[in-house]
Amino acid sequence: MIYKLAEHKNEYLHLPILPSIQEQAWKQSQHHSHTIARHNSYINYLSLYTLIDWFRNEQSLAEPVIYPSAKSLSSIWEVVNGAGIKLGERQIVIIPCEISEFEEFSVPQEWVDIPEWVGDYYLAIQVNLEPEEDECWIEVCGFTTHSYLKNLGKYNFHDRTYAITVDNLIQDITVMEITLPLEMKAEIPELPHLSAVKAEELLQMFANSSIYSPRLRVNDITFEEWAALLVNDSWRQQLYEQRMGKLVTLSIILDNKMDREATYRKIITAIIDIDRMPTLLLKTKSILLLIIMLYIEIFTKDSIVAWIKNTLSRSKMLYNIECIKIPWYLLGNKDK
Repeated sequence: MIYKLAEHKNEYLHLPILPSIQEQAWKQSQHHSHTIARHNSYINYLSLYTLIDWFRNEQSLAEPVIYPSAKSLSSIWEVVNGAGIKLGERQIVIIPCEISEFEEFSVPQEWVDIPEWVGDYYLAIQVNLEPEEDECWIEVCGFTTHSYLKNLGKYNFHDRTYAITVDNLIQDITVMEITLPLEMKAEIPELPHLSAVKAEELLQMFANSSIYSPRLRVNDITFEEWAALLVNDSWRQQLYEQRMGKLVTLSIILDNKMDREATYRKIITAIIDIDRMPTLLLKTKSILLLIIMLYIEIFTKDSIVAWIKNTLSRSKMLYNIECIKIPWYLLGNKDK
């Protein structure tokens, strides 16, 4: 439940950004693949945690919880603006921007049409960044509801947003308290099923970080396909890691019940790629391969695992390692 909002009636909620939050936001923002994503992460982190601090300091407010989850923030901010906060049974989506005078409040379609991400309320957050740390602040310029955005917002196909004019924002946030008993969400359909094969195709397409905004490739992917990819935590994390240049992510491949033969072909390909990387030290390659073998041993029971282990055991590199002792039982060969 939301209480104690009366003191902010008829005025913007103005909150200073603590230097500690600025420092944390800067560190968080470095874990992204390009400048635009880093900046998006920075202003989202500032807005999210400044607002969370305010919620926590307000008496009688429910404990704020980040949704979908705090650990998902990097993978979301790599490709889309916005964040979600749960207060009790209500969900609030915040959309930050730096524009000092904006005419429209634009909300990415992901926060409106993905059932798991939909909010009850949507807050327009203006972020002011100054050279001096103590002069940085955020301001809640008003809010709207999911129902209003979905039914009366202007949908833009090219940038995949729902927008309303600033004049249609409710500036008096005490109205949120009044509307708590009411249904704020419009009905939206469930997302269609996305096959693992199609997901892999899309992941390969958007793994290139030079594609700054995969969500806007409207000619390459329907929104429904994009949303189904994004809402899946494993696929979204894989997309993030690929765009960050991570070498291999096995859990996503196995968690999504892909064809087993194709799955293990991908693992072998990853192993071969690691083996061929001239810039990696031999010890580093060995550790990476051991991680792969451990994963296979722990999380799979398929008979084809034996084929992978045999392939690994035939690797010349594995037998010639002097800098690290290989636990050969992982390969099913205790005589080594």
